[in-house]
Amino acid sequence: MAHPITAGSYFNADPTCREIDGRFWIFCTHDQTSHQFPGPEGKWWADMFSYQAVSTSDFKEFIHHGSILSCFDIEWMDATCVWDGDAGIPANGRYYAYVPFGREGPEGMEFSIAALVGERPQGPYQDAIGRPLLTESDLLAAGFDFPRGPEFPDGIRKGHQCLSPTVIFDDVGKPWLLFGQFAVFLVPLKASMTETAGPPVKLDVPYRAGDAWEFIEGPMLHKIGGKWRFTYMTYKNWGNRHNPLFADHDAPGPHIRMCTADSMFGPFRNPVTLIG
Repeated sequence: MAHPITAGSYFNADPTCREIDGRFWIFCTHDQTSHQFPGPEGKWWADMFSYQAVSTSDFKEFIHHGSILSCFDIEWMDATCVWDGDAGIPANGRYYAYVPFGREGPEGMEFSIAALVGERPQGPYQDAIGRPLLTESDLLAAGFDFPRGPEFPDGIRKGHQCLSPTVIFDDVGKPWLLFGQFAVFLVPLKASMTETAGPPVKLDVPYRAGDAWEFIEGPMLHKIGGKWRFTYMTYKNWGNRHNPLFADHDAPGPHIRMCTADSMFGPFRNPVTLIG
């Protein structure tokens, strides 16, 4: 029988997990409201004020460390929420966090990725550079347009590109920032972990299957057994369009899918379902 790790009133979402010195750390958002308990105007997507940490050594007893950073910690953006990021990334004798800070704009939520640093996995984390590490405008300036699909009107951009950031390390130990929604990117980082070292690179992954989206969000890369493994979240019928890579008897979703490649940049092909 499954047991909740955090209290049901916390509405935690989008967790990542990392082992640090024999202890496992879960980092997640903290929604102030939900579909069941909506806030003013029902804007649950703009009510995630803090990012939180939970830790365990045995997956039986958990310590809830509370808020490790909040949307009010960033002075360069009038943020109204923080979304799915990652924290507790060890480097240079410290711990780094990469979190999307968002605000409502003319085309919906707009996000920028902040780089934060703390002395402990549970923080507190502070703004490391006093400006965004990466913005959606940076991607547009680099020549990457926002994905568009037939289920959305012409001229309306699809997805929030500066979502789900985390750091992976390549074969020689160089850090890369991995992120994206409906398209996924890698950006090289300098050893400082707070500066980019080059332009963004778009990964070659299965983005669409027919008129449906295959890759939606939650990208992650691991190298296991000499192969790079790309995992992500998708649905069988996102936007009421059937994904032909799924069978009729498959559940609607969400699904955690995986595909493999010899290179961290792809091409990744032949997705299989890990969790449905």
